[in-house]
Amino acid sequence: QTTDGGYIICGVSQTNEINPNPDYDNVYLIKTDENGEEEWSQTYDGSGGDDWGYSVKQTTDGGYIICGFSETLDGNDNIYLIKTAKGGFTMEI
Repeated sequence: QTTDGGYIICGVSQTNEINPNPDYDNVYLIKTDENGEEEWSQTYDGSGGDDWGYSVKQTTDGGYIICGFSETLDGNDNIYLIKTAKGGFTMEI
């Protein structure tokens, strides 16, 4: 649960609207209000292969940190760490 009483959910998306290549997945982050109504959502594309978000936590600045993995095009898996601002936009870390 987020500090405003809503919820933050991370996972994976695989749709043609978000990712035109259905062979590759992207990290998907959704922010909802306390009733579960979507406030915003963002996708994050890593190094070219599949990208999965496994855990998300709100940070003290109101943003979020997502931990998951990113698969390279040659099949290697790497840890994928994403830091976002309050609205889900990525930040430099």
